[in-house]
Amino acid sequence: MNKPFKLLIAVILASLSVSLQALEWSELSAENQKLLKRFESKWSELDEERQQKILKGAERWKNMDPDKKQAMKKRFEKWQKLSPEKRKQLRKKFAQFKKLPPGEQKRIRQNIRKFKSLSPEKRKELRQRWKKMTPEERKKMKGFRQLTPEKRRMLRESRQLKRYRQN
Repeated sequence: MNKPFKLLIAVILASLSVSLQALEWSELSAENQKLLKRFESKWSELDEERQQKILKGAERWKNMDPDKKQAMKKRFEKWQKLSPEKRKQLRKKFAQFKKLPPGEQKRIRQNIRKFKSLSPEKRKELRQRWKKMTPEERKKMKGFRQLTPEKRRMLRESRQLKRYRQN
């Protein structure tokens, strides 16, 4: 490896280590200290990456409009009321979700939006139908959801045709 290249790598690595240096609580702005007050006692125990994530979240919070802040507060309160086991389950599911390809994540988000746009009665009906299904039926349903919208449409049409022929 030539000398200028080694020097360039050393400079890059040094700059990365500087940007990820743990911050002392006193180095935070007064605004961030106020916002992150609950972390003060354990701030020095947090690793650099965790501190950076918290600071990034604080920046997002500061730039958020009041309606979004209110919605976030409600979600946080709901989260706080969950049992540690339920939180663990949700973290695990979220980690699995993040490992999915972007297209699959997009499809899931669209389905959630679609579900939330349904009337409360329709959502309740769908939940009840899901609860009544056997594990085998649920597995089939999950397989069905993996299909593209076009393949699902074709499958529905073929089922309708079979029913029509049976009558």
